[in-house]
Order: sequence, then C-alpha cells, then structure tokens
Amino acid sequence: HGMVWASIRAEDERSSDGFLDIEIAFHKFDRQMLILCQLSYVAAKWLEAGNYSSPLMSLAYEFNPFDYSEVEVKEWIQAAKIELAIELDRAKEQTHSLSHKVPKGPSSALSQDFTEGAKQILERFGQLIMLRRYAYMGGGGGSWHLVTHFSEWAKLLDEGRPRTAYTIILENELSVLGKINSDFLDQTLKIFDKWGDLMIAKILDDDSMISLHPFEWKMTGHSHQDADESLQQARNRVVEFFDKHRGARVAVGRNIWIWEDEIYEKTAYYPDADGSVRTGAY
Repeated sequence: HGMVWASIRAEDERSSDGFLDIEIAFHKFDRQMLILCQLSYVAAKWLEAGNYSSPLMSLAYEFNPFDYSEVEVKEWIQAAKIELAIELDRAKEQTHSLSHKVPKGPSSALSQDFTEGAKQILERFGQLIMLRRYAYMGGGGGSWHLVTHFSEWAKLLDEGRPRTAYTIILENELSVLGKINSDFLDQTLKIFDKWGDLMIAKILDDDSMISLHPFEWKMTGHSHQDADESLQQARNRVVEFFDKHRGARVAVGRNIWIWEDEIYEKTAYYPDADGSVRTGAY
C-alpha cells in the first residue's frame, strides 16, 4: 500500500476523556469518512476536556453547516494541527518483509515466502487474520479466520483448491481478545470511542473461523445534538451485541473494512494442478 497514515500518540499525551482522537477525526474528515458536523462535535468535546485551541474553537462553533467556506475549514484544521503538534501522513514502518515484495504476477500460497511470512506474523503478534476465498462460488466462497497456531494455517492451506485466494493482514488488527462480559464491554467501548468505528470478530468454538460485525458512527443531522444522539445510538448497538452474545469469545479493534486502504495485506493463490498460479472470480 505504500505510504499510509500512522500517527496515533500515546493516550497519556493528550486526552479527550476517551472520545474520538482528534488526529483520527482530522484524518477521517480528510478522507471523507467523517462529515463536518461530526468534526465540529469532536472539536467541541476536545475543548470541553481542556484542550484549548483557537482553531478548535472555530471548528466547534464559528460556522454554519449550511453556509461555510471549505477553504476556511481547511485553514482551521491546518492551524489546529500545528497548534496541537499533530503530524499526519507520515511514513509508516513496514511491519513485515512481505510488504516490500512486488511480484510480477500472482503469488503462490504454497510458496516459502508466503508461509514464512505467516510464521513471522504469528510469532510477532500471536495471531493472524486471514480471508480465504474459493473461486467461482458466486461471491459466497469467502470466510474470515483468526489463526493462532501454525497448525490452523496449515489446515486452511490443505483445504485449498486451485485458484483459492488467501489474503493475510500484516498488522496487529483485532488485537484485543476476550470473553464478553461487563469489563470487556468497557474496553470495547473505549476502542469505539477512540476510532469512531469498531469491528467485533466473534470466534466460533473449536475453529479458526470468525464472523465479522462492523460498527460505525454515522449521522445525517446538522447539529451537535444530532451528532451526540447518533453517537449514542451507535454505542447502544455495541451494547446490544454484547447483551445478545454474552459469554462468547471475541476479538475487537478498529473497523478493518473502513480502514482497508491503510492496512498492509498480502494475497496469494493456490496453484493449479500444473503448478501455475492463476486468479479466478471471487
């Protein structure tokens, strides 16, 4: 993926009382993943938490969402970045040697490079997220897996067929694991509050397969009250999921579907009987 954004500071450097990180909010707004009214609400929350900044005052209170200058808003954001010492769009450290390699054609899932790469991820993070897609299944041949032992990885490869696609995430996503209870709900809501989105992976018993459940703070209103109500509705949906699945094992993190363009991944394919590596329709 090349250059991506990776500038989340230690939580004790600045605080918004657990609310959406201002760096993430700026980045989401720039990527059109957050609308202006949400950004204004985040800015107001940061001011309430004692993070005074005159550009944040402008973002929070000095515009009419129906009649504002895009240039002016961008100037406020840039000024806030400087005043709060925020750096975006920095080069991200490569997490794995696989992300350096650009093959001329599709890679084999049975290659030593792909296997060794998976081993390194397992050794480093203790888990590996994989999407396996069988070809020519009308879009219904995909399954997500959270691999924690190399034997699970080997089993998934053994079950492959020609042109099966294996996509592995090279970073430590969905890294918070636990069993659903009140304490784990608190941890999960903190992740949601930081990112403004969430992915919950429900782990199936005695299997590496997981079901993914995305959550996101969305809104269609134009006021701080609208933003607050939509945020509470999104948090309530997380609570409802926990109530429904109490006792289940889950892994949580930011929504990997929303952030997929900023997460390193690698895809390889199960070779045909003649050893050729070809892609299919997924």
